[in-house]
This record gives sequence, structure tokens and C-alpha cells, in this order.
Amino acid sequence: MSLSSIIKSSQVRIVKKTESISHEQDIGAEVLADKIAEAKKLANSIVENAKIEAGKIVSKAIKDSEKILEDTHLKVKSICDKARGEGYKAGYDEGYAEGKETSDELIREANEIKKGYLKEREIVLSNIEKDVVNMVITLCEKIINQKIIDDEEAIISVVLKGIDSLNVKENLIIKVSKDDYDIVEMSKQRILAKANLIEDIEVRIDSTLSKGGCIIEGSKGNVDVSVDLQIEEMKKLLTTLLNSE
Repeated sequence: MSLSSIIKSSQVRIVKKTESISHEQDIGAEVLADKIAEAKKLANSIVENAKIEAGKIVSKAIKDSEKILEDTHLKVKSICDKARGEGYKAGYDEGYAEGKETSDELIREANEIKKGYLKEREIVLSNIEKDVVNMVITLCEKIINQKIIDDEEAIISVVLKGIDSLNVKENLIIKVSKDDYDIVEMSKQRILAKANLIEDIEVRIDSTLSKGGCIIEGSKGNVDVSVDLQIEEMKKLLTTLLNSE
């Protein structure tokens, strides 16, 4: 076999290996995106059910208020009819005044009850929205953390993302947790094959980092692409998105 054939054959193997790495990362990203979409779909369902329950509360408040007002008018009419039946104007006026006072008081009570129900409705809706936001954030956080635990290769995607964000052509120092050190160290050649602008990388253990943590140092600066930070960014994004709906 000629030298040129050997070189071409080697290039083909490197390209295929790089394509395989990229394909694995794409699949991992798709799975994570699907899980987040699934969590948001569940949250939307909970919000809709919450709106239905809130509607029931309002309907009950209106119904109760109307019943109280109706009872009030009936009582006033009864008092007035009684006063007229006695045939005394003074008694009628007194009875009417008493009935009017009773009516006004009952109407005030009815309005206070109505206000109370409306206030309760606002509190319930507010609490439901907060619970939904917190539930979705917690669910997404668990999904991402579980992905990091289940898939040792996930840290490689984190490292590559950090290298891409630096956009430099130099040697880099990659700091990871003790739990991720071995897989990153063993994957140095794969990382270099993907990050073709980087000549070499040095992998170090950083005791301050937890699993999924990654800090990349270069001459032009450092970048922290730890999963924990990405989760915090996700929390802020989801909070904004869900509260705007």
C-alpha cells in the first residue's frame, strides 16, 4: 500500500470517529430537549386544571353572593308587608327603616363575602402559578442531573461547549471534578479531534467542582461551563417564560 493511501485511510477513520462523536452529542441534546418539552407540557396541563378549579371558586362566590342578596330582598319585603298589614303609618315607617337598615347591612356583608372570595381566588391563582413554575424547574433540574449521573460521556459535551465558547487557538487547561477526571483524561484525543483549533489540553482535578462541573482556562481568559451554572440559567429562563404565559 502506498504512503498516500495510508494517509487517506487514516483521514477517513478520523473523520468517521469525529462524526460519531458529533452524532452522540446530537442525540444527547435531542433527548434532553425532549425531556424539557415533556416537562413543560405537563406544566401547561396543570395550569389548565388550575384555571378550571379557580373558575369554580369564582362561580361559587358569585352564586353565594346572589343568594345572600336575594334573601336580603325577601326579608325587606317581609318586614315592609308586615308593617303595612298593621295599618299604622308609624309602624310602617319604623318597619321600613328597620328593614332598610337590615337590608343595607346584609348587602354590605354580601359584598364583603364577595370581596373575600375574589381575594381568595387571586391568592389561589398566585400560589398555583408559583407551584407550577417551581415544579417545572425542579423537574427539569432532576432530568439534567440524572443525565449527568447516567451518562459518563455527558461531561465531554460540556467540555466541548466550553472550548467552542472560547474560540481560541492555543493549549488549554481543563478543570473538572474528581468524579469526571478519568473519563475526560481518557477522552483527550477525542476532544482534540473535535476541537481541531486546539493543539493540546491538560486535564486537572478541581476539588471545588461537583460532578458535571467544568472550568476551562486559556491565555485570553477562563470560562465556567459547569452544569450547575447552566441549570441556574435554565431556572431564570423557565421562570421568565412560564410567568409570561
